[in-house]
Amino acid sequence: MFFLIEKGGFFMWPLLFCSIAAVAIICERVTYFIRNQGPAVELMETVKKLVQEKKTVEALELCRKTRGPLACIGEVYLSNLHLKKEDREEILHREGSVALEQLENHLNKLATIAHISPLLGLLGTVTGMILAFKQVQAGGQADVGLLAGGIWEALLTTAVGLSIAIPAMAAFNYFEARVDKTQSRMHYFVSVLNELLGFGQVHGHLRVAQHSTREKEETVDAI
Repeated sequence: MFFLIEKGGFFMWPLLFCSIAAVAIICERVTYFIRNQGPAVELMETVKKLVQEKKTVEALELCRKTRGPLACIGEVYLSNLHLKKEDREEILHREGSVALEQLENHLNKLATIAHISPLLGLLGTVTGMILAFKQVQAGGQADVGLLAGGIWEALLTTAVGLSIAIPAMAAFNYFEARVDKTQSRMHYFVSVLNELLGFGQVHGHLRVAQHSTREKEETVDAI
């Protein structure tokens, strides 16, 4: 590794930093999702059944004992049934925003690494090739071996930059998909609770599917 860093030049050091940061962020996010995501479909179905049976206290206790953003939203909703619709919507919006922010933590940094790593590699290649041709010019004649050696050393930074950017972008897209899926489930969960508890259609951030089971499974624009 240190041989490649030495051959690649100065820009290998920021690329090394980017690779370490990307690995750290990916490991941290994987650990977070495993520990905090919690059950999703099972929780919603169980809460739905309990609410249908008028067991809102049991549903609230289940949400309190369960990990994850869906359980948090369920707990907030069921513990604020005594509030007016507008107040409950405001609390749900606030808590939902906090939950999504925790899910997206550090993802912007991972996206930045995925975008700048190829650029750093390309910049390292350009500067390396400039130095290689400068050495050829200083020698007064084209030394094919010297030129080829300078070019392959310069291309190292591009290869390393791409090697960092590709897995970083793949991980970023995966985590973003998980966040989007969780957000859609949160919307659906709120709409189902609205319908089951008889609040009807609400205005603002929440919209409820009212007519059929198929409609009820649609994503609603909540939180």
